[in-house]
Amino acid sequence: MAERPQSPSESSEYEASQSLYSQIKQAVAAGDERLTDDLLFQVSENIVGPGEDFAKGVIFAAARDRDGLPVLRLLEMGHGVDIFRLVDSDGDSVTHLAAKSQTAETMEFLKQLLQSIEVDWNPFEARDSRQKTVMHRAAENLTDHGSTFQWLIFELEADCLTDRDADNDTVIHTAAQFQMAESMQFIKEKMNGVECFKLRGWNNRTAVHCAAFNAVSSSALEWLVNELGPDCLTDRDAKNSTVIHIAAEFQKAESMQFIKQKMNGVECFKLRGRRNKTAVHCAAFNAVSSSALEWLVNELGPDCLTDRDADNSTVIHIAAEFQKAESMQFIKQKMNGVECFKLRGWNNRTAVHCAACNDVSSSALEWLVNELGPDCLTDRNANNSTVIHIAAKFQKAESMQFIKEKMNGVECFKLRGVNNITAVHCAAFNAVSSSALEWLVNELGPDCLTDRDANNNTVIHIAAEFQKAESMQFIKEKMSGVECFKLRERQNMTAIHCAAFNAVSSSALEWLVNELGPDCLTDRDANNSTVIHIAAMFQKAESMQFIKEKMNGVECFKLRGVNNITAVHCAAFNAVSSSALEWLVNELGPDCLTDRDADNSTVIHIAAEFQKAESMQFIKQKMNGVECFKLRGWNNRTAVHCAACNDVSSSALEWLVNELGPDCLTDRNANNSTVIHIAAKFQKAESMQFIKEKMNGVECFKLRGVNNITAVHCAAFNAVSSSALEWLVNELGPDCLTDRDANNNTVIHIAAEFRRRNQCSSSKRR
Repeated sequence: MAERPQSPSESSEYEASQSLYSQIKQAVAAGDERLTDDLLFQVSENIVGPGEDFAKGVIFAAARDRDGLPVLRLLEMGHGVDIFRLVDSDGDSVTHLAAKSQTAETMEFLKQLLQSIEVDWNPFEARDSRQKTVMHRAAENLTDHGSTFQWLIFELEADCLTDRDADNDTVIHTAAQFQMAESMQFIKEKMNGVECFKLRGWNNRTAVHCAAFNAVSSSALEWLVNELGPDCLTDRDAKNSTVIHIAAEFQKAESMQFIKQKMNGVECFKLRGRRNKTAVHCAAFNAVSSSALEWLVNELGPDCLTDRDADNSTVIHIAAEFQKAESMQFIKQKMNGVECFKLRGWNNRTAVHCAACNDVSSSALEWLVNELGPDCLTDRNANNSTVIHIAAKFQKAESMQFIKEKMNGVECFKLRGVNNITAVHCAAFNAVSSSALEWLVNELGPDCLTDRDANNNTVIHIAAEFQKAESMQFIKEKMSGVECFKLRERQNMTAIHCAAFNAVSSSALEWLVNELGPDCLTDRDANNSTVIHIAAMFQKAESMQFIKEKMNGVECFKLRGVNNITAVHCAAFNAVSSSALEWLVNELGPDCLTDRDADNSTVIHIAAEFQKAESMQFIKQKMNGVECFKLRGWNNRTAVHCAACNDVSSSALEWLVNELGPDCLTDRNANNSTVIHIAAKFQKAESMQFIKEKMNGVECFKLRGVNNITAVHCAAFNAVSSSALEWLVNELGPDCLTDRDANNNTVIHIAAEFRRRNQCSSSKRR
């Protein structure tokens, strides 16, 4: 899992914790007991009170360090075995962190510790915020050659290997993705055979699919194929990708050769998968090695390079976006020249446009420009963006300097593109590096920062939404003050509103509030939303705590915004993290959960639609039961109706049905739609299977709703996945496709019309 971006306060606290841990580690290694005791005292005196997070940070640092056991031993001596229960801001306990980062010796230490004292909890049974067990995290351990994972296999019951996390992956799936063949053998022995490797997990994947993702070693994949037979290589996941497609994207040439031998030839590499891609398209995405792509082209011939997927992209386009200059040279040799790089693909892009998006390396872009000449830099795609605009959004300062030299100056960076933006606007979106933005401002002067696009956004507004505190400081220096951050854009937003949307880092928001003062937090945009409302919807608990401190209390979170919502309603929409919602409820009390907006929806209704099962469990605990989930809201919906609309996760729906019983599935809203109808429209095949099991059959899918439609009609509207429709037709038979609603439309009519509209919308977006 990628590390969460940190705010300035978090960052300094994190660095202080890391620094103290490093000092303790060095003192222990040097055998300096006096210094060690002095340093450990800094942890002890802060473990309770204002410095709690700092002290716990030292413990987390020890758990994350492969060689952190000596310090963990000392910390346990001082603070007891409960340190292994501490949970960091990402939801990982110390036990989980140690299982992922340390060796079997740490697990043995914890086992002996538990045997010597009486505790009412078992750290090996704990789950983290993603419902992963300690065994899941040990399966992710890349530092110990599988020793921690194998130790746990010996110590724990076989059932723990089939424990599932929030993504529906078992420990076996996780191990296949991160461990080597030896661990697969251990699992086989523990589970008495290889059937366990056929279990389906996230996206309907088996362990073989997962092993194809394994960037550590190809040995797990080869072992599994040898055990299960070559047919497993053509098994498809929910996205229609075979193991072969996935292996082409994540493995090297040796694995392609292995697959060729197992499949008795290379025809298997021509199989179509997701978005009509072949294995060659997939290999062009391969960030591990270009060897798979080269091997496939050598085997299949150069014609495969111009094969197009469902998006009209050739292998050449994809390679330009994900490979380096060496692959461009290889393609040139195979295609006998550079004309192939001018082919148009998705969105009317050439390979040069694609290379400008390449965040792996700028070498492909530079190679192509050197080969094709500088005119290719001003070539426009279907969105009216030049290669220069795209490069500003994805490349670093070095690429800007390269373009300047090729274009003989900086005037090219003033060219207008989609929405009337310049390269400077594009650089403000750049999530790879802020260096392109800084370089452009230094070259073009500070006036470019207040240049407005067609939406009336300045570069400053965009930078506040996508950059960090350092960029805000840079802009302040260039603009000689902070007044520029008060400029309004189309929706009457200032840079502070924009920073509240920032999913990259909360540091820009905190920096701006510190500079402009807390009053800016209650500034309202054209929709009547304050910065606080927006922050609750896009930031985490740490930002809520920051706002509380700046506003001297929590009353500010009760302010009403658009549609009469409070910050708690906004936090229920938060797709970044559930931590803001939990923090607000803990601070304001459970009554805020039943507060209604202008549409009569409570926070509970909104959370059911946008959060996962963990949030439902949290609400149950806060409300002392599940009756709250039966409250009626907009359109006479209960939380179960709302959860059926949830396209973030099906876990909330499943949790609610398990808690409330299957009768809730046939509850009707004001439109006469049952939860089953709604689920068919927004969920995948897995949810249909879940409903079938809960309702003891498929008759429930024939219930009539609004306009006399069945669940099959609803599934024909499903924009999330076609899998629900396919599952229903397979279960109910093809006759259901000709069933007519009150408007005389069959399922076939609806599916065809919905697909046509989607294609039109997609074309317009492109």
